[in-house]
Amino acid sequence: MLYPLTENEERKIRQNYDAFVANFGRPNIARVPNKGFYVYYPHWDTEYVQYCRNIDYLDGWLYGCVQGALVIQHRKVANEIGHIVLVDCASNDDPYADEGILSVRIADTPYLNHVLDDMRKANGYKPFYDHSGEYDENGWYDFYAVLNHDELLEIEGCVSEDCDADTDDGSVYSIDDFGSYEKEMLFKRIKSLLVDNDEQWDEIFKEDDDEN
Repeated sequence: MLYPLTENEERKIRQNYDAFVANFGRPNIARVPNKGFYVYYPHWDTEYVQYCRNIDYLDGWLYGCVQGALVIQHRKVANEIGHIVLVDCASNDDPYADEGILSVRIADTPYLNHVLDDMRKANGYKPFYDHSGEYDENGWYDFYAVLNHDELLEIEGCVSEDCDADTDDGSVYSIDDFGSYEKEMLFKRIKSLLVDNDEQWDEIFKEDDDEN
């Protein structure tokens, strides 16, 4: 049976745990008495990515992930990123137009849907994809990637205007559950869907500069 960490164990790993969250997002760490610890990442996943035989090993593993001495097993997140697909570019009334920033619509994924469900539940709205409690079966989300020439700035999510959701709060949420690794991989993935090489990428933003 799995148990949460004790207060002493949490205190022991706090520094490296916080650094891990800042870089990669939140994991779920479960304790098995007299056996060790299992790390689940992302935190909602049901398959563990690392087993640590004691609290010192766990603390060292967290430190190693942040320092780059170890490579975290981004199995599920990497799979999500690999299947991100471009839906379309933003319309001419895009608020980012003429600012050297590109907004593109991307298809939803289980990961993005789960994160946005959690954010909206925290604000008192029914989720669409989490069926563990009350949920709204008539809704779905739209997601947009906001990029400049060099990096992914954020992923935005909102209730789709095309659905008949009963719990549309009208808000646009910034999905900040990604660490630096995921942001870099998402940027590369979306860029590869838009252009074939760096020259074409440069040309997109050169046109923006010319228009200004």
